[in-house]
Amino acid sequence: MTTVRCEVIEGTDQDKLLIMAVENLQRKDLSIVEEGEIFKSLTTAWSQRETAKKLGVSLARLQFAINAFTKLSPEVQQMVQSKELTEESTRALTKLFKEPEVQYRVAKELAKEESNQFAKAKEMVADVKRLPIHVKQKFAEDETLTN
Repeated sequence: MTTVRCEVIEGTDQDKLLIMAVENLQRKDLSIVEEGEIFKSLTTAWSQRETAKKLGVSLARLQFAINAFTKLSPEVQQMVQSKELTEESTRALTKLFKEPEVQYRVAKELAKEESNQFAKAKEMVADVKRLPIHVKQKFAEDETLTN
């Protein structure tokens, strides 16, 4: 028979949630979207500031990750998780959260970039935000506009 060492920790549901979050956050392959999901779940128990302090992360990092989880379309989240997009480029893409189709179209264009994806993301998002709505819709639908 094999013996396994086990440690029983007494605590509240909030304590257990925090322990599980810390264990998950220690994974090396965690994407910013997955971090955001964990952080968001903890903010049901504590404020963002308290959550950041308990986890030992900056408030800015926590807010960035939550934005990546809540303001990126599922398609763009998948691109982040599959490493087609850099973490930095997601910062600009969250600004298009009210237009998920446009956000995804910009993300697809960014995924083609070999280098400096963040600078290109900022530039593309700024350009797209200035477009009239009918042009944005056309951009989201028409693959030939940038090819």
